[in-house]
Amino acid sequence: MSRPLLASLPVSLFAFWGLASPSPETWGYFYDELGLVDWGRDLQEALDQSDAKRPVFLLFQEIHGGAVCQNFGLGPLSHPLMVEAIEELFVPLVIYNNRPGEDAAVLARYGEPAWNNPVVRFLDPDGEDVISREEGVWQTGPLARRMVAALEAAGANVPLWLQVVTREESQLAEATFAMHCFWEGEVRLGSLSGVVETRAAWLDGREVVRVRYDPSRVSYERLVEEANRLQCAVRVYAENRSELDAARGLVGARAVPVGNRAVDAPDSDQIRRLRHSFYRWLPLTPMQRTKINAALGSGTDPYAWLSPGQATLLAHIKDVLSLHPKSLEGLEAPEEIAEFRPYLGRLEALLGELAPR
Repeated sequence: MSRPLLASLPVSLFAFWGLASPSPETWGYFYDELGLVDWGRDLQEALDQSDAKRPVFLLFQEIHGGAVCQNFGLGPLSHPLMVEAIEELFVPLVIYNNRPGEDAAVLARYGEPAWNNPVVRFLDPDGEDVISREEGVWQTGPLARRMVAALEAAGANVPLWLQVVTREESQLAEATFAMHCFWEGEVRLGSLSGVVETRAAWLDGREVVRVRYDPSRVSYERLVEEANRLQCAVRVYAENRSELDAARGLVGARAVPVGNRAVDAPDSDQIRRLRHSFYRWLPLTPMQRTKINAALGSGTDPYAWLSPGQATLLAHIKDVLSLHPKSLEGLEAPEEIAEFRPYLGRLEALLGELAPR
């Protein structure tokens, strides 16, 4: 298939966003343990490509490995934003911990055990650790936090779209607020620091917004104060006695215990500003959807929440829609990350057919 419109995207971003299906000949390997990252295999080349603010992301991995190794590849190393971060903000390098030759030499240089579960280290251009080595980091959230720590130690900028992963993978709490219009509630509450996701819903005949938030970034009390300030606290539905006491101290009798559970509004009522924008066709994580919807509703810039690959794809979508305004109608971006790749295959086919020649 011809791809004149999408040819400007790097091969690694095609692989990551599902905009192509690189063959084993393209990458030289294709193992579950390695996920979707386009890995380098030579230590010195990786060190030469790195600089003070772009560390080497060095993965010691067993090929073929057991369940931990495979789940690491199919999990963190296949998460769209993680893949792009590894390729764009770091120099990706994999060393097999169960092979002779150069792999074994690198293993010995760094004192890594053979036939071990995955270990990721972050190196400066001299091959020294940017942050201390740590074992057992096999989940998306902890690995993303290590990546942020490595970038900060290197003095590099940590983009919002990478911070999204660390926040989505934190221990989140939930709060429910009633207001006159849940479309406005999603915009106002979604813009708050610490809020990760919003859902429009109905509860006791009222329009409400269910908020998932990070208690390490915003306390329940602060969240209630902000919701009240934003006129999004006609009712505050407390999950337990502690929350009820705290909310009543702030909004009085408008704080009530949760009785019935909220029922989500139809999809057409969710993130309404985003659904009526070009962003509706982008595959976005829950926090990205929430924050972009809030930015569109408040007139602030949503681009900071997009990765470079997403921003490039959005530009291509706009180009095609400027010529064929109805061409993507009926195409619905999925909410589940596992569905991103097949969806993007369909999107790619449409964009390729309609791209300016």
